[in-house]
Amino acid sequence: MSSAIKPKKLGHLVLKVRDIHESVRFYSEILGLEVSDWIEEQMVFLRCGSDHHDLGLFQLPKDSSDFDNCSTEGSP
Repeated sequence: MSSAIKPKKLGHLVLKVRDIHESVRFYSEILGLEVSDWIEEQMVFLRCGSDHHDLGLFQLPKDSSDFDNCSTEGSP
């Protein structure tokens, strides 16, 4: 899929996500980032340039208090 938006560089971001595989699909298929590394099924790193990674996605545990509710700090 050709994306209209393709980041050239991101700051070092780490996001907590509810569904790591769905999130990878979004960031790779829609924004064109490439997966550079996985740590088990807990964390994945993606890049948009030559750096090892620009974005890290961390899978929230199912029993996390943030899983069903966004906290006031802005957790997804």
